[in-house]
Amino acid sequence: MNHDFSVPNRQSIIAIALIIYKTIRVVVRQVWPFIIIVLVGGNASSYSGYLLPIVIGVSLFSMCWAVLSYFKYYFYIKDDELVIEKGVLSKTKLNIPFDRIQSVNFQQNIIHQLTSVKKLEIDTAGSSGSEFSMEALSLEKADALRDLILKRKQELTQVTSLENEEQEVIEAEEDRTLILNLSIEDLIKVGVSQNHFRSAGLIFAGLFYVLSQLSEIGLNVDDRIEGYIKQGILPGIIAIIGIVILFFVISFLITLVRSVLVYYNLNLWRIGDKYKLEKGLFTRKETTAVDQKIQIMEWSDNPLKRLFNYFDVQLKQASSVQVKSAASIVIPGCSPSHVETLQNNWLNDFEYSRLDRQSVSHHFLIRKLFYNSLFGALFIAVVYFFKPQFVLVPIGYTIFKLVASWLQYKKRSFAVTDDVLYIGRGTFGFHHAIMPLFKIQSVSLTQSLYETRRDLASVNVMTASGSMSIPFIPKQLARKLNDYLLFSIESSRKHWM
Repeated sequence: MNHDFSVPNRQSIIAIALIIYKTIRVVVRQVWPFIIIVLVGGNASSYSGYLLPIVIGVSLFSMCWAVLSYFKYYFYIKDDELVIEKGVLSKTKLNIPFDRIQSVNFQQNIIHQLTSVKKLEIDTAGSSGSEFSMEALSLEKADALRDLILKRKQELTQVTSLENEEQEVIEAEEDRTLILNLSIEDLIKVGVSQNHFRSAGLIFAGLFYVLSQLSEIGLNVDDRIEGYIKQGILPGIIAIIGIVILFFVISFLITLVRSVLVYYNLNLWRIGDKYKLEKGLFTRKETTAVDQKIQIMEWSDNPLKRLFNYFDVQLKQASSVQVKSAASIVIPGCSPSHVETLQNNWLNDFEYSRLDRQSVSHHFLIRKLFYNSLFGALFIAVVYFFKPQFVLVPIGYTIFKLVASWLQYKKRSFAVTDDVLYIGRGTFGFHHAIMPLFKIQSVSLTQSLYETRRDLASVNVMTASGSMSIPFIPKQLARKLNDYLLFSIESSRKHWM
Protein backbone atom coordinates (compact mmCIF):
# COMPACT_ATOMS: atom_id res chain seq x y z
CA MET A 1 0.00 0.00 0.00
CA ASN A 2 1.41 3.40 -1.05
CA HIS A 3 1.26 6.27 1.43
CA ASP A 4 1.46 9.89 0.32
CA PHE A 5 3.40 11.75 3.02
CA SER A 6 3.65 14.96 1.00
CA VAL A 7 0.15 15.89 2.20
CA PRO A 8 -0.92 16.26 5.86
CA ASN A 9 -1.50 12.87 7.52
CA ARG A 10 -3.21 12.05 10.79
CA GLN A 11 -2.38 9.33 13.24
CA SER A 12 -4.53 6.23 13.65
CA ILE A 13 -7.90 6.78 15.35
CA ILE A 14 -6.50 4.64 18.19
CA ALA A 15 -4.41 7.67 19.15
CA ILE A 16 -7.53 9.15 20.80
CA ALA A 17 -7.71 6.26 23.29
CA LEU A 18 -3.98 6.48 23.95
CA ILE A 19 -4.14 10.23 24.58
CA ILE A 20 -7.04 9.68 27.02
CA TYR A 21 -5.03 7.01 28.83
CA LYS A 22 -1.95 9.25 28.94
CA THR A 23 -3.91 12.23 30.32
CA ILE A 24 -5.66 10.19 33.02
CA ARG A 25 -2.36 8.57 34.04
CA VAL A 26 -0.74 11.99 34.51
CA VAL A 27 -3.68 13.17 36.63
CA VAL A 28 -3.69 10.00 38.75
CA ARG A 29 0.04 10.36 39.39
CA GLN A 30 -0.59 13.82 40.81
CA VAL A 31 -3.54 12.97 43.08
CA TRP A 32 -2.94 9.34 44.16
CA PRO A 33 -1.46 10.31 47.57
CA PHE A 34 -4.66 12.25 48.33
CA ILE A 35 -6.83 9.29 47.28
CA ILE A 36 -4.85 6.85 49.47
CA ILE A 37 -5.07 9.17 52.48
CA VAL A 38 -8.81 9.54 52.02
CA LEU A 39 -9.45 5.81 51.66
CA VAL A 40 -7.06 4.62 54.38
CA GLY A 41 -8.01 7.36 56.78
CA GLY A 42 -11.45 5.91 57.26
CA ASN A 43 -13.35 9.08 56.34
CA ALA A 44 -13.84 8.34 52.66
CA SER A 45 -17.62 8.68 53.01
CA SER A 46 -17.32 12.38 53.85
CA TYR A 47 -15.44 12.91 50.56
CA SER A 48 -17.56 10.62 48.39
CA GLY A 49 -19.86 13.47 47.41
CA TYR A 50 -16.85 15.30 45.91
CA LEU A 51 -14.75 12.37 44.70
CA LEU A 52 -17.21 10.97 42.14
CA PRO A 53 -17.88 14.31 40.37
CA ILE A 54 -14.14 14.95 40.25
CA VAL A 55 -13.50 11.55 38.64
CA ILE A 56 -16.29 12.11 36.10
CA GLY A 57 -15.01 15.62 35.36
CA VAL A 58 -11.45 14.44 34.81
CA SER A 59 -12.66 11.64 32.52
CA LEU A 60 -14.79 13.99 30.40
CA PHE A 61 -11.99 16.54 30.18
CA SER A 62 -9.55 13.81 29.10
CA MET A 63 -11.91 12.59 26.37
CA CYS A 64 -12.52 16.09 24.98
CA TRP A 65 -8.83 16.95 25.11
CA ALA A 66 -7.90 13.70 23.34
CA VAL A 67 -10.39 14.27 20.50
CA LEU A 68 -9.23 17.87 19.98
CA SER A 69 -5.56 16.86 20.14
CA TYR A 70 -6.14 14.13 17.55
CA PHE A 71 -7.78 16.43 15.01
CA LYS A 72 -5.18 19.17 15.59
CA TYR A 73 -2.18 16.87 14.96
CA TYR A 74 -0.78 16.58 11.41
CA PHE A 75 2.50 15.37 9.97
CA TYR A 76 3.92 15.46 6.46
CA ILE A 77 7.21 15.55 4.56
CA LYS A 78 8.40 18.69 2.80
CA ASP A 79 11.84 19.61 1.45
CA ASP A 80 13.65 16.72 3.16
CA GLU A 81 12.08 17.56 6.49
CA LEU A 82 9.48 15.86 8.65
CA VAL A 83 6.98 18.55 9.61
CA ILE A 84 4.68 18.16 12.62
CA GLU A 85 1.86 20.59 13.35
CA LYS A 86 0.01 20.24 16.63
CA GLY A 87 -1.64 22.18 19.44
CA VAL A 88 -5.10 22.87 20.84
CA LEU A 89 -4.73 26.11 22.76
CA SER A 90 -1.41 27.07 21.20
CA LYS A 91 -0.12 26.04 17.78
CA THR A 92 3.27 24.39 17.41
CA LYS A 93 5.12 23.58 14.18
CA LEU A 94 8.17 21.33 14.32
CA ASN A 95 10.53 20.95 11.37
CA ILE A 96 12.87 17.96 11.69
CA PRO A 97 15.53 17.75 8.94
CA PHE A 98 16.30 14.20 7.86
CA ASP A 99 20.04 14.70 8.27
CA ARG A 100 19.51 15.56 11.97
CA ILE A 101 17.61 12.36 12.71
CA GLN A 102 19.73 9.88 14.65
CA SER A 103 17.34 6.93 14.83
CA VAL A 104 13.73 5.93 14.25
CA ASN A 105 12.40 3.39 16.77
CA PHE A 106 9.10 1.68 17.45
CA GLN A 107 7.32 0.94 20.72
CA GLN A 108 4.17 -1.11 21.36
CA ASN A 109 2.37 -1.39 24.69
CA ILE A 110 -0.50 -3.81 25.18
CA ILE A 111 -3.00 -1.38 23.59
CA HIS A 112 -0.77 -0.95 20.54
CA GLN A 113 -0.43 -4.68 20.11
CA LEU A 114 -4.16 -5.39 20.43
CA THR A 115 -5.06 -2.66 17.93
CA SER A 116 -2.20 -3.32 15.44
CA VAL A 117 -0.57 0.10 15.72
CA LYS A 118 2.89 1.34 16.67
CA LYS A 119 4.29 4.30 18.56
CA LEU A 120 7.02 5.90 16.46
CA GLU A 121 9.89 7.62 18.28
CA ILE A 122 12.42 9.88 16.56
CA ASP A 123 15.72 10.73 18.21
CA THR A 124 17.38 13.82 16.79
CA ALA A 125 20.79 15.44 17.04
CA GLY A 126 19.36 18.91 17.53
CA SER A 127 20.80 21.40 19.97
CA SER A 128 18.00 20.70 22.45
CA GLY A 129 18.39 16.94 22.32
CA SER A 130 14.64 16.57 21.85
CA GLU A 131 12.83 13.39 21.02
CA PHE A 132 9.61 13.37 19.00
CA SER A 133 6.96 10.69 19.00
CA MET A 134 3.69 9.79 17.34
CA GLU A 135 1.35 7.90 19.64
CA ALA A 136 -0.29 5.58 17.10
CA LEU A 137 0.37 4.77 13.46
CA SER A 138 -0.88 1.73 11.60
CA LEU A 139 1.78 -0.94 11.11
CA GLU A 140 1.99 -0.30 7.36
CA LYS A 141 2.14 3.49 7.69
CA ALA A 142 4.75 3.35 10.46
CA ASP A 143 7.02 1.03 8.45
CA ALA A 144 6.55 3.11 5.30
CA LEU A 145 7.39 6.37 7.09
CA ARG A 146 10.44 4.89 8.79
CA ASP A 147 11.75 3.39 5.52
CA LEU A 148 11.21 6.66 3.64
CA ILE A 149 13.05 8.70 6.30
CA LEU A 150 16.01 6.32 6.41
CA LYS A 151 16.20 5.99 2.64
CA ARG A 152 16.16 9.76 2.13
CA LYS A 153 18.66 10.23 4.97
CA GLN A 154 21.00 7.76 3.27
CA GLU A 155 20.74 9.66 0.00
CA LEU A 156 21.54 12.95 1.73
CA THR A 157 24.47 11.34 3.53
CA GLN A 158 25.94 10.05 0.28
CA VAL A 159 25.71 13.51 -1.25
CA THR A 160 27.67 15.12 1.62
CA SER A 161 30.07 12.41 2.80
CA LEU A 162 29.81 8.67 3.04
CA GLU A 163 32.02 8.57 6.13
CA ASN A 164 30.97 11.68 8.00
CA GLU A 165 27.49 10.49 8.95
CA GLU A 166 26.08 7.10 9.84
CA GLN A 167 24.58 5.26 6.90
CA GLU A 168 21.11 3.92 7.57
CA VAL A 169 19.94 1.17 5.21
CA ILE A 170 16.50 -0.30 4.72
CA GLU A 171 16.47 -3.70 6.32
CA ALA A 172 16.44 -6.73 4.08
CA GLU A 173 15.59 -10.18 5.36
CA GLU A 174 18.64 -11.81 3.77
CA ASP A 175 20.97 -9.41 5.67
CA ARG A 176 19.61 -10.33 9.09
CA THR A 177 21.66 -12.42 11.51
CA LEU A 178 20.15 -13.38 14.86
CA ILE A 179 22.83 -12.99 17.52
CA LEU A 180 20.82 -13.53 20.72
CA ASN A 181 17.39 -14.80 21.70
CA LEU A 182 16.38 -15.15 25.36
CA SER A 183 14.36 -18.26 26.17
CA ILE A 184 12.04 -18.49 29.19
CA GLU A 185 14.84 -20.23 31.12
CA ASP A 186 17.25 -17.43 30.19
CA LEU A 187 14.67 -14.82 31.27
CA ILE A 188 14.33 -16.41 34.70
CA LYS A 189 18.13 -16.52 35.12
CA VAL A 190 18.37 -12.88 34.08
CA GLY A 191 15.66 -11.92 36.59
CA VAL A 192 17.25 -13.93 39.42
CA SER A 193 20.68 -12.35 38.82
CA GLN A 194 19.51 -8.70 38.62
CA ASN A 195 20.25 -6.01 41.21
CA HIS A 196 17.57 -6.63 43.83
CA PHE A 197 18.80 -3.82 46.07
CA ARG A 198 17.33 -1.30 43.64
CA SER A 199 13.84 -2.77 44.06
CA ALA A 200 14.39 -2.99 47.80
CA GLY A 201 15.27 0.71 47.91
CA LEU A 202 12.15 1.68 45.96
CA ILE A 203 9.96 -0.47 48.23
CA PHE A 204 11.55 1.03 51.32
CA ALA A 205 11.05 4.58 50.03
CA GLY A 206 7.42 3.86 49.16
CA LEU A 207 6.77 2.20 52.52
CA PHE A 208 8.37 5.10 54.38
CA TYR A 209 6.17 7.57 52.48
CA VAL A 210 2.98 5.60 53.17
CA LEU A 211 3.82 5.26 56.88
CA SER A 212 4.47 8.99 57.15
CA GLN A 213 1.12 9.74 55.51
CA LEU A 214 -0.68 7.27 57.82
CA SER A 215 0.88 8.98 60.83
CA GLU A 216 -0.41 12.35 59.64
CA ILE A 217 -4.00 11.06 59.52
CA GLY A 218 -3.83 9.54 63.01
CA LEU A 219 -2.74 5.94 62.35
CA ASN A 220 0.45 5.67 64.38
CA VAL A 221 2.03 2.53 62.97
CA ASP A 222 5.31 3.31 64.74
CA ASP A 223 3.60 2.96 68.13
CA ARG A 224 2.31 -0.49 67.19
CA ILE A 225 5.74 -1.64 66.04
CA GLU A 226 7.32 -0.39 69.27
CA GLY A 227 4.61 -2.26 71.18
CA TYR A 228 5.68 -5.54 69.58
CA ILE A 229 9.35 -4.84 70.36
CA LYS A 230 8.62 -3.94 74.02
CA GLN A 231 7.07 -7.37 74.58
CA GLY A 232 10.60 -8.72 74.86
CA ILE A 233 13.96 -8.90 73.11
CA LEU A 234 13.31 -12.27 71.45
CA PRO A 235 9.85 -11.37 70.02
CA GLY A 236 11.27 -8.06 68.83
CA ILE A 237 14.21 -9.75 67.07
CA ILE A 238 11.91 -12.33 65.48
CA ALA A 239 9.58 -9.59 64.27
CA ILE A 240 12.45 -7.59 62.75
CA ILE A 241 13.94 -10.66 61.05
CA GLY A 242 10.54 -11.60 59.66
CA ILE A 243 9.99 -8.10 58.28
CA VAL A 244 13.46 -8.08 56.67
CA ILE A 245 12.94 -11.50 55.07
CA LEU A 246 9.51 -10.50 53.75
CA PHE A 247 10.97 -7.22 52.52
CA PHE A 248 13.67 -8.94 50.42
CA VAL A 249 11.34 -11.68 49.15
CA ILE A 250 8.97 -9.02 47.82
CA SER A 251 11.83 -7.05 46.23
CA PHE A 252 13.16 -10.27 44.65
CA LEU A 253 9.77 -11.13 43.17
CA ILE A 254 9.28 -7.58 41.86
CA THR A 255 12.68 -7.63 40.15
CA LEU A 256 12.05 -11.07 38.68
CA VAL A 257 8.62 -10.15 37.30
CA ARG A 258 9.91 -6.81 35.96
CA SER A 259 12.80 -8.51 34.16
CA VAL A 260 10.47 -11.03 32.51
CA LEU A 261 8.08 -8.28 31.38
CA VAL A 262 10.82 -5.97 30.08
CA TYR A 263 13.00 -8.59 28.34
CA TYR A 264 10.34 -11.03 27.18
CA ASN A 265 11.08 -12.49 23.73
CA LEU A 266 14.29 -10.47 23.44
CA ASN A 267 15.91 -10.70 20.01
CA LEU A 268 19.20 -9.07 19.02
CA TRP A 269 19.81 -8.87 15.28
CA ARG A 270 22.86 -7.88 13.27
CA ILE A 271 21.67 -6.03 10.15
CA GLY A 272 24.40 -4.61 7.96
CA ASP A 273 26.39 -2.17 10.08
CA LYS A 274 23.96 -1.94 12.97
CA TYR A 275 22.29 -3.85 15.80
CA LYS A 276 18.56 -4.08 16.24
CA LEU A 277 17.07 -4.98 19.64
CA GLU A 278 13.47 -6.14 20.12
CA LYS A 279 12.08 -6.82 23.59
CA GLY A 280 9.05 -6.55 25.88
CA LEU A 281 5.76 -8.30 26.64
CA PHE A 282 3.14 -5.63 27.37
CA THR A 283 5.33 -2.84 25.95
CA ARG A 284 7.20 -4.02 22.87
CA LYS A 285 10.24 -1.87 22.05
CA GLU A 286 12.44 -1.84 18.98
CA THR A 287 15.72 0.12 19.06
CA THR A 288 18.80 0.26 16.84
CA ALA A 289 22.48 1.05 17.32
CA VAL A 290 24.70 1.86 14.32
CA ASP A 291 28.39 0.93 14.58
CA GLN A 292 29.59 4.48 13.91
CA LYS A 293 27.28 5.88 16.57
CA ILE A 294 28.44 3.46 19.30
CA GLN A 295 31.14 5.15 21.39
CA ILE A 296 31.70 2.76 24.30
CA MET A 297 30.93 -0.92 24.87
CA GLU A 298 30.58 -2.11 28.47
CA TRP A 299 29.95 -5.56 29.87
CA SER A 300 29.54 -6.48 33.54
CA ASP A 301 28.57 -9.30 35.87
CA ASN A 302 27.96 -10.05 39.55
CA PRO A 303 28.33 -13.26 41.60
CA LEU A 304 24.94 -14.60 40.41
CA LYS A 305 25.57 -13.69 36.78
CA ARG A 306 28.98 -15.35 37.03
CA LEU A 307 27.27 -18.50 38.30
CA PHE A 308 25.06 -18.52 35.20
CA ASN A 309 28.00 -17.44 32.97
CA TYR A 310 26.13 -14.31 31.83
CA PHE A 311 27.03 -10.69 31.22
CA ASP A 312 24.95 -7.54 30.83
CA VAL A 313 26.21 -5.62 27.80
CA GLN A 314 25.64 -1.91 27.25
CA LEU A 315 26.26 -0.19 23.92
CA LYS A 316 26.60 3.53 24.62
CA GLN A 317 25.70 5.70 21.65
CA ALA A 318 26.51 9.30 20.85
CA SER A 319 23.90 11.63 22.28
CA SER A 320 23.31 15.34 21.80
CA VAL A 321 23.91 17.82 24.65
CA GLN A 322 23.21 15.41 27.50
CA VAL A 323 23.95 11.71 27.72
CA LYS A 324 20.66 9.94 28.19
CA SER A 325 19.93 6.35 29.11
CA ALA A 326 17.70 6.20 26.05
CA ALA A 327 20.83 6.61 23.91
CA SER A 328 22.19 3.29 25.20
CA ILE A 329 21.15 -0.26 24.41
CA VAL A 330 21.24 -2.71 27.31
CA ILE A 331 21.49 -6.41 26.38
CA PRO A 332 21.13 -8.83 29.34
CA GLY A 333 21.90 -12.54 29.35
CA CYS A 334 24.92 -12.45 27.02
CA SER A 335 27.30 -15.42 27.18
CA PRO A 336 31.07 -14.85 26.71
CA SER A 337 30.67 -15.91 23.06
CA HIS A 338 27.98 -13.25 22.57
CA VAL A 339 30.26 -10.60 24.08
CA GLU A 340 33.07 -11.67 21.76
CA THR A 341 30.74 -11.51 18.74
CA LEU A 342 29.63 -7.99 19.64
CA GLN A 343 33.23 -6.89 20.07
CA ASN A 344 34.37 -8.39 16.78
CA ASN A 345 31.48 -6.92 14.78
CA TRP A 346 32.13 -3.47 16.20
CA LEU A 347 35.93 -3.43 16.39
CA ASN A 348 36.85 -5.84 13.58
CA ASP A 349 38.33 -8.96 15.24
CA PHE A 350 39.27 -7.34 18.55
CA GLU A 351 41.21 -9.72 20.84
CA TYR A 352 40.40 -8.95 24.47
CA SER A 353 42.76 -11.63 25.80
CA ARG A 354 45.79 -9.81 24.35
CA LEU A 355 45.28 -6.64 26.40
CA ASP A 356 48.23 -5.81 28.65
CA ARG A 357 46.30 -4.58 31.69
CA GLN A 358 47.98 -2.44 34.36
CA SER A 359 46.91 -1.74 37.94
CA VAL A 360 46.48 1.64 39.62
CA SER A 361 48.61 2.82 42.55
CA HIS A 362 48.18 1.20 45.97
CA HIS A 363 47.41 4.70 47.29
CA PHE A 364 43.97 4.23 45.70
CA LEU A 365 43.35 1.52 48.33
CA ILE A 366 45.01 3.42 51.19
CA ARG A 367 42.84 6.48 50.60
CA LYS A 368 39.63 4.43 50.49
CA LEU A 369 40.56 2.49 53.63
CA PHE A 370 41.38 5.72 55.49
CA TYR A 371 38.11 7.51 54.68
CA ASN A 372 35.93 4.42 55.22
CA SER A 373 37.63 3.69 58.55
CA LEU A 374 37.19 7.31 59.67
CA PHE A 375 33.51 7.36 58.71
CA GLY A 376 32.97 3.91 60.24
CA ALA A 377 34.49 4.92 63.56
CA LEU A 378 32.27 8.00 63.69
CA PHE A 379 29.20 5.93 62.75
CA ILE A 380 29.95 3.34 65.46
CA ALA A 381 30.49 6.04 68.09
CA VAL A 382 27.20 7.81 67.33
CA VAL A 383 25.16 4.59 67.37
CA TYR A 384 26.86 3.35 70.54
CA PHE A 385 26.10 6.65 72.29
CA PHE A 386 22.40 6.75 71.35
CA LYS A 387 21.46 3.09 70.71
CA PRO A 388 24.17 0.77 72.06
CA GLN A 389 22.02 -2.33 71.45
CA PHE A 390 22.32 -1.71 67.69
CA VAL A 391 26.10 -1.18 67.61
CA LEU A 392 26.60 -4.36 65.57
CA VAL A 393 24.95 -2.67 62.59
CA PRO A 394 27.62 0.06 62.05
CA ILE A 395 30.37 -2.44 62.84
CA GLY A 396 29.11 -4.77 60.13
CA TYR A 397 28.67 -1.87 57.70
CA THR A 398 32.24 -0.67 58.31
CA ILE A 399 33.68 -4.14 57.74
CA PHE A 400 31.64 -4.38 54.54
CA LYS A 401 33.01 -1.06 53.25
CA LEU A 402 36.61 -2.04 54.03
CA VAL A 403 36.24 -5.34 52.17
CA ALA A 404 34.59 -3.49 49.27
CA SER A 405 37.53 -1.06 49.14
CA TRP A 406 39.98 -3.93 48.79
CA LEU A 407 37.94 -5.53 46.00
CA GLN A 408 37.60 -2.22 44.14
CA TYR A 409 41.37 -1.75 44.26
CA LYS A 410 42.10 -5.27 42.98
CA LYS A 411 39.71 -4.84 40.05
CA ARG A 412 40.87 -1.37 38.94
CA SER A 413 42.92 -1.74 35.77
CA PHE A 414 43.52 -0.11 32.40
CA ALA A 415 45.16 -0.88 29.07
CA VAL A 416 45.96 1.08 25.93
CA THR A 417 46.72 -0.34 22.49
CA ASP A 418 47.18 1.28 19.10
CA ASP A 419 43.42 1.17 18.60
CA VAL A 420 41.48 0.98 21.87
CA LEU A 421 41.34 2.12 25.49
CA TYR A 422 40.23 -0.42 28.12
CA ILE A 423 39.20 0.29 31.72
CA GLY A 424 38.24 -2.35 34.28
CA ARG A 425 36.59 -1.86 37.65
CA GLY A 426 34.05 -3.43 39.99
CA THR A 427 33.35 -4.45 43.56
CA PHE A 428 31.72 -7.86 43.90
CA GLY A 429 31.39 -8.16 40.15
CA PHE A 430 33.53 -7.13 37.20
CA HIS A 431 32.83 -4.15 34.94
CA HIS A 432 34.70 -3.81 31.65
CA ALA A 433 34.66 -0.91 29.17
CA ILE A 434 36.38 -0.45 25.81
CA MET A 435 36.36 2.32 23.25
CA PRO A 436 38.29 3.08 20.04
CA LEU A 437 40.80 5.88 20.47
CA PHE A 438 39.40 7.88 17.54
CA LYS A 439 36.07 8.17 19.41
CA ILE A 440 37.71 10.33 22.12
CA GLN A 441 36.48 13.94 22.20
CA SER A 442 38.83 15.37 24.84
CA VAL A 443 41.42 14.32 27.43
CA SER A 444 42.33 16.02 30.70
CA LEU A 445 44.85 15.36 33.46
CA THR A 446 43.75 16.18 37.02
CA GLN A 447 45.31 15.96 40.48
CA SER A 448 43.60 16.02 43.84
CA LEU A 449 45.51 17.28 46.88
CA TYR A 450 46.10 13.68 47.95
CA GLU A 451 47.45 12.75 44.50
CA THR A 452 49.67 15.84 44.29
CA ARG A 453 51.46 15.00 47.54
CA ARG A 454 52.21 11.49 46.24
CA ASP A 455 53.17 12.46 42.68
CA LEU A 456 50.09 10.80 41.22
CA ALA A 457 47.45 11.95 38.72
CA SER A 458 44.21 10.89 37.04
CA VAL A 459 43.48 10.83 33.31
CA ASN A 460 39.90 11.67 32.30
CA VAL A 461 38.61 10.82 28.84
CA MET A 462 35.44 12.41 27.45
CA THR A 463 33.34 10.93 24.65
CA ALA A 464 30.01 11.78 23.04
CA SER A 465 28.35 9.16 25.25
CA GLY A 466 30.01 9.73 28.61
CA SER A 467 33.38 9.76 30.33
CA MET A 468 36.00 7.23 31.43
CA SER A 469 38.62 7.77 34.11
CA ILE A 470 41.98 6.23 35.03
CA PRO A 471 42.70 7.32 38.64
CA PHE A 472 45.81 7.18 40.82
CA ILE A 473 48.59 6.38 38.38
CA PRO A 474 52.15 7.83 38.49
CA LYS A 475 52.21 11.42 37.25
CA GLN A 476 54.86 10.73 34.63
CA LEU A 477 52.84 7.84 33.22
CA ALA A 478 49.67 9.95 33.29
CA ARG A 479 51.39 12.67 31.21
CA LYS A 480 52.62 10.13 28.66
CA LEU A 481 49.16 8.59 28.45
CA ASN A 482 47.53 12.00 28.13
CA ASP A 483 49.91 13.00 25.31
CA TYR A 484 49.46 9.69 23.51
CA LEU A 485 45.68 9.92 23.58
CA LEU A 486 45.77 13.52 22.32
CA PHE A 487 48.16 12.47 19.54
CA SER A 488 45.79 9.64 18.57
CA ILE A 489 42.89 12.09 18.32
CA GLU A 490 44.79 14.60 16.19
CA SER A 491 46.46 12.07 13.88
CA SER A 492 43.42 9.89 13.21
CA ARG A 493 41.58 10.43 9.94
CA LYS A 494 38.59 8.36 11.04
CA HIS A 495 35.33 10.10 11.87
CA TRP A 496 34.02 9.49 15.40
CA MET A 497 30.40 9.26 14.19
